Amino acid sequence: MSANLLTEKQKIFVKNEFRLRLAVTVVFLVFLTSVNYLSYLIPYYISVVKKDRLVAEQFAEVITVENKENSGSSITQTVRRTNDMMKLVEIYGQPALVISEQIDKIISNKNSGIVINKISSNYLQPTDMQINISGRAKTRDNLTVFLQTLKSKAAFYDVKYPVSDFLKSNDIDFTINIRAKK
Repeated sequence: MSANLLTEKQKIFVKNEFRLRLAVTVVFLVFLTSVNYLSYLIPYYISVVKKDRLVAEQFAEVITVENKENSGSSITQTVRRTNDMMKLVEIYGQPALVISEQIDKIISNKNSGIVINKISSNYLQPTDMQINISGRAKTRDNLTVFLQTLKSKAAFYDVKYPVSDFLKSNDIDFTINIRAKK
């Protein structure tokens, strides 16, 4: 049997006192943790700001030096740059090949035994392009007729295909490389 030495009022007072001390201790520890965190964060922030400012100053110096160098450029350099730009305008001022027209020509010349899976193109010059065709032919004859039709067109001046495409007699996967010129 235990003796009850404290009254109910004293027990409530002790509990409240304990809770108050516990709360003060937690608040004090949070305060110390935040002070410790800030003591590391503030110097880091200051160093980052200094680095950013230093980089910005160096960038401004480089731009200033480049502007000074460019302002003293000679008239001959300006004339050369202008001539180069004019040459580009002349090259790209020529009528260019239009890929959709070339694709229409290819598709209109394929026979029913040819299925085209992919057509890709690459401009070599504004008036010269390379076209790659891949697909499947039902028979060797279908592929032969398609190739002869493409070769007969004036727009396609170089039609190349691997001979290995003709090894099979049915269901032939083929690739054709065409050069087109305007």
